[in-house]
Amino acid sequence: MKDDWHVVYDLCPHGGVEVVVAKCLPSGALVGFCPMCNAAWLHPDDITESNDDYVICVDHAPDGICCPSSEEVVASLWGPRVIRRLPASEYIDQDEINVSLQREHANRTQ
Repeated sequence: MKDDWHVVYDLCPHGGVEVVVAKCLPSGALVGFCPMCNAAWLHPDDITESNDDYVICVDHAPDGICCPSSEEVVASLWGPRVIRRLPASEYIDQDEINVSLQREHANRTQ
């Protein structure tokens, strides 16, 4: 069974879907992530409607992302910001996200 995604912001200011906590590969760093625009936020305070202080996820997750465990999220600075949990079956598939990130990486290196 896959872990749930942890929602930390209702609507990405750019992509219009939930921002979830994602684990960057291979570093293991946790970020706020929008799968529609591939934006990532390194700190929860950076996610606001008026703040464009985001990074491109592929720069911090060259091998993609995965859904962190609940224990990892709770122990992180993202833990207190969790609004709700979203079952993996109800969110964009992690494999689809990683294909999108790989495509973006390939386009940026051409």
